[in-house]
Amino acid sequence: MRSEKSFTLVEILVLMVIASVFFGLFIPNYQRFEQERILQNQARNFSQVFELVKKKAFSSELHDKNCQNFSGYKLTIKSNNNYSFSFGCHTNFYEIQNYYLNQNNFFTEAIGKEFYFSPTGRLIDIGGVSTLRIKNEIINKCIEININERGIMTVNYFLINC
Repeated sequence: MRSEKSFTLVEILVLMVIASVFFGLFIPNYQRFEQERILQNQARNFSQVFELVKKKAFSSELHDKNCQNFSGYKLTIKSNNNYSFSFGCHTNFYEIQNYYLNQNNFFTEAIGKEFYFSPTGRLIDIGGVSTLRIKNEIINKCIEININERGIMTVNYFLINC
């Protein structure tokens, strides 16, 4: 008679099946959670750049010290995954920085849309409230970004179906 205590092969197999089921359920949910966080971070980054453009225009911060006729700053959605901000001198705008959305995230509309802020920080004519959507194609969810005629942005971090 043996007095050693050990696990039987059946007990080890049962444990492995339970662990496999657990990880099989956990991993897809984790990947969805990770994509949701990436999408929310993309919306947060866009809103921070938008606020930066507005503040630079309001403070009349000159990117080019040789500019004699500062006309403001502009944020442009250039493509479905690219936006930039530009410095205005007289009637010309000069791109300062380009930004790209992460892979699998893109703007669903508003390509070519421009948000122009005068030297007073006032948003110039966007035609009322503007709604942008950033979509993650892996989870097929979107985040809505609303910008009113005064340049006030609200980001709805609650994910919606696209």
